[in-house]
Parts: sequence; structure tokens; C-alpha cells
Amino acid sequence: MDDSWYEERILNRATKSSCYGNSVRHIAEIDELSVSSLYGQIPDGVNPVLLFGSVSKSWTVFGSRGVASFHGESVEVVEFQSGWKSIEFVLADDPDDDPDPRHRFEYLDVDGTKIWGPRRFGVALLASLFQSIERSGQYGPDGIEVNRAE
Repeated sequence: MDDSWYEERILNRATKSSCYGNSVRHIAEIDELSVSSLYGQIPDGVNPVLLFGSVSKSWTVFGSRGVASFHGESVEVVEFQSGWKSIEFVLADDPDDDPDPRHRFEYLDVDGTKIWGPRRFGVALLASLFQSIERSGQYGPDGIEVNRAE
């Protein structure tokens, strides 16, 4: 399958999410200066489709060939061609006064690589996108689990 098939699948899933347009945007909607900055930090093979967060702060780029995430000091990358064994939701230690655990997801742990997402439904959307890619039959996890942050 070519990149355009994955891009369409990713955008279709993302635009149905309540966080699309707020903390999640199509890469084509980002200003040129921010996109240039972003492309300077991610590997060529990711082929960006969506931006989670803000280029100036914490961000994750979900692409048709991989995911790049920055939260703290370095960029973490998961390349789809390498596959993955497991994806775990990791909950933040602070409950943020919200009883819904989906609002407290801090990041996804993909085989030891931390993939950051905005609170509320951003991390859940990331997991959904990973599942969508997995269902294509080419890449995928054995399962998704929920763990509390250490």
C-alpha cells in the first residue's frame, strides 16, 4: 500500500475525534515556519500527516510511515516498518481531578519508546491510529494495555 492510502486512513480516523482541530491538526494546516522547524527534528522516513500539540512545546507527529514525539529533551521515533510488540497506555500520577481515566493518559509506551499525546483524548486517538495502521495488516502490536506512570 502506498503512503496516500495510509494518509487517508489516518486523516479519516483523526477528523472523527473531538480533539481534531484543537490539539490535533493536519500537517498541511501548520504554518510554514513551524513545519520547517518540525522537519528539521524528525527523520525523513516518518512522512508527517498529523501534529499533536504545539511545535514550540511538546509534540507528536503521526505519519504514514512512523511516529516522532518530543516531550522533554529528545525526539523519540517509532518506525512502522520495524513493527512493534506492545503498546501500553500510561496514566499520569496526578488524577487532575478527572474521574475518567481516558483524560489522564500521559503517553503511550511502544516497546519502551514514549509517545506523548495531549491530555484528554489525544493519547487515546494516538492508540486508535496505531490500531488502524495495525488493522491494515502490515504492522501491529500484540495488544494494548494500561499502566500507571512510574
